[in-house]
This record gives sequence, structure tokens and C-alpha cells, in this order.
Amino acid sequence: MTSRGLVLIWCAVITLGTLVAVASPNLNEDEATIFDSIPASPVVVIGSSLMLHAVPPLGNGTGSLLGDGRAHARLAVSSITEVQTVALLRLVLSGGAKTVLIEANALAFDFASSAPASDQGSIRPVALMQPLLDLSTRARQPLSALINQRPRLTSEAEKLDTDFSVKPGDMAKNYPLHLRFPAHPEALQAALTMAAANGIELILIAPPRSQLAANAMGSEATETLRLHFQTLAHRLNLPLFQPSAVWPNDHFIDAAHMSRRGRTRFLKELAQWWPSRP
Repeated sequence: MTSRGLVLIWCAVITLGTLVAVASPNLNEDEATIFDSIPASPVVVIGSSLMLHAVPPLGNGTGSLLGDGRAHARLAVSSITEVQTVALLRLVLSGGAKTVLIEANALAFDFASSAPASDQGSIRPVALMQPLLDLSTRARQPLSALINQRPRLTSEAEKLDTDFSVKPGDMAKNYPLHLRFPAHPEALQAALTMAAANGIELILIAPPRSQLAANAMGSEATETLRLHFQTLAHRLNLPLFQPSAVWPNDHFIDAAHMSRRGRTRFLKELAQWWPSRP
């Protein structure tokens, strides 16, 4: 058998194993441990530390997230990855959620510091296999990572009232963004199919950026990102909550994380958008 044939066989095996690990409808022991720590709620928000700042950890009644009286729980993982996002989505789909709002960033781009370098050399068999090998490894990693962050999944942001400031080097570390579509579409699609089969509504959220971040990106890149989120939502056939792409710096504590003022505006605009969503 040729080396190319071996590569194709191993790719198929690894892909199948990954899909079983990420998209299986049955919870394993690690997932059940995380699941037990997630508050049962009809509305769930999944995202990074951006959602930690944008959305209160819990709410109901007059403090309901969507203004419809239903309780919500916000699950935030710092620097959440696409695989972690899908893993958490899969958990809440098994937990009685009726509406899940998902921060789109992990599905849509990589920061400059984490974007994969392009390979200008020849493509070797190991190079063909490495992305799937990485995925197979990461499919197991998010569960242990989420277990370690269990106490923080529904914790409150600690610096909502901090004045806006940005550490030297932060902008260069994050920008330019490297736009992409989901790196593991099969696993994500399995979760979307699971949601549709159970009548669970999924919504994408495209968080706004500070004026400082928009300046660092440039007007063309900022507009390209805005349209990229819309294309992603169209591909996934999901509604998109996308407030204005750029907000004043005083709505943030740094280039990306909202202050209390930013949270107030975010919650108001989300509640206003909700009744007329597509």
C-alpha cells in the first residue's frame, strides 16, 4: 500500500474517533462531572471571557436575559476554543436547554498569536495527518480543561467597574485576526443536528469591539469581520445577534472585555433584538 493510501486510512480512522468523542449523544464520565455543575436552565449562553463580562452568570423573572421571563445560565471559559465550544454545546443540549446563544468568535477566527503558520514547503504524509492528529488530541483535552474551570463557568466578572486600559503588546499579540470557518465542521454539524432534532433554538452572538481594537484592525478589516460573521451564520443556518461592530472605549475595561456600561448596553440591545429575530 502506498504512503498516500496509509494516510487516507489513518485520516478516516482519526476523524471517526474524533466525531465519536465530540459528538456522541451519550455523556461519558468526565462530561457527566461537568454536566452536574451546570445549572439547569431553559436559556444558556456559551462563550469566552467576553461573555463573562457581557452577561450575568444567572438571571430570571424581571432579570431574564431575553426579557421573556425565562431563567438563563451563562457558561464562560477563558479563551474558549472551538472544540470546547462544541463540547459545552453538546452538554447543554442534553440538559433541557430550549435556547442556546453561542459566541461566534471561536468558530470564526484565530488571533495573530494563535494562528497556524502557513507551510510553504512540500506536503509530507505526516503534515497531512497532523491537523487530524491534533484534533483527535484536542477532542479529549477540552473535558479536562472544562473540569478544571468548573467553578468559573458561572462565576461573575471581577473587574466590570475598572477604567479602560490596555497593556503594552496586547494589540500586537491579537491582531491582525486570521478569519476562518469552523475547523471541525462535522462535529459542529452533529451538535446542530442534535439541537434541531430536539427543537432547541441556537443563536450566534458576534460581540462588538472597542474603538481601540477597531483602529488597530483598520476600517476595511473591521467591515470584513462583520460580514464574515454574517456569512458564518448563513452557512450554519443560524440567527445572528450582531450589535454595532464598534463601541466606544468607555464601554470596555480593555480592548475587548465589556465594562458594566458595556454590559448594560449589550443586555438592552439583546432584549430588544430578541422579539424580532429572524
